[in-house]
Amino acid sequence: MGQYGAFGWFCVALFTFFISAAALALLSRTRLWRVEAKVREKLSGESSPFDPMAKEYHNKRLFISDLAPAGRKFVIGKTFHNCEIIGPGTIKLLTRSDANKPWPVVTNNVMFFTDCIETDPTANSESAIFFPDCSFHGCHFFNLTLMFDERTDGVGWNWITRDYRQLSLPQIDHSEDETET
Repeated sequence: MGQYGAFGWFCVALFTFFISAAALALLSRTRLWRVEAKVREKLSGESSPFDPMAKEYHNKRLFISDLAPAGRKFVIGKTFHNCEIIGPGTIKLLTRSDANKPWPVVTNNVMFFTDCIETDPTANSESAIFFPDCSFHGCHFFNLTLMFDERTDGVGWNWITRDYRQLSLPQIDHSEDETET
């Protein structure tokens, strides 16, 4: 090494830097793989044990396929507290089974990998699972498409339909401008 002088020391330092960077990248990648595996396990795991006839659920992990098995389209009159609601699936929230019943409440919920759609209240979906008279407090929704009759906002809510409450800008007719010149 002494025979190469400063160039030798520079090469050794550069080689050490690349080996350290490669080791750090490998370490970071393995940590990322572990996190991805935990998320994948959470999304593909099983529901927490629960009583399907209960009216309230606390701190449960519930898959849509367990809440509404094949053929069922309604989950009626339940309250969810700090639960994880996991898809895939399409669900419709904030609906009532009877006009005399109070509106359900959706508060402090967080969405992960979800899309929210504002729909016409008179339209009926053939594939959605309806949650009439169901309230959600502090829940986490994963991998779902949520349908609402009216837009409500929350953390991580990804609206893929435009807000119909906002006025549209008028369209400008450029054909008149061209004829004047």
